[in-house]
Amino acid sequence: MGKYTKKLLAAQAEGMLTEFPEGSKEFDMLAEEGFLIHWTSNEDLNEADIHTHGVEAILGATELRIVLPVRPEMAATIFHIVVDHAKKTGPLKPGVLNGLLKGGVPLLLVEDADEHQNRLLRVIIPDPEGNIDEGKMAPEYAAQFHSLPGRDHPSEPESGPMVH
Repeated sequence: MGKYTKKLLAAQAEGMLTEFPEGSKEFDMLAEEGFLIHWTSNEDLNEADIHTHGVEAILGATELRIVLPVRPEMAATIFHIVVDHAKKTGPLKPGVLNGLLKGGVPLLLVEDADEHQNRLLRVIIPDPEGNIDEGKMAPEYAAQFHSLPGRDHPSEPESGPMVH
């Protein structure tokens, strides 16, 4: 039995996370870690939708999303750092998270929504210079701000290489 099994079963009794049945690999991951990471991207990896499941239902914090096409290991590390921070400090809010990454590089959390209009937080990863301001970021990093809810005229993301 994992650390979060009781919370997971309670969430499923309320109709949440039922797509991960008991005995599945995903159920076991949710029961052990309290969340899991789901990756989708287009074929050329210029767009990504890397997001969490379970953070809200099990841990009481907002689900997270990364849209920058990063390597799975980088996304997993960032999600674990942010979720561990939420476990210690409580629910996450939009804003800057300082001191969580090596060298004090900040992360930015901004309001976002999934295709079902469920609220989540988009994790904006800084560019190589440590910028999280859209106007100062390298274009392939500034593309993380495209398609955010409430933007008057969302721009088309520029295609670029996968970020290492």
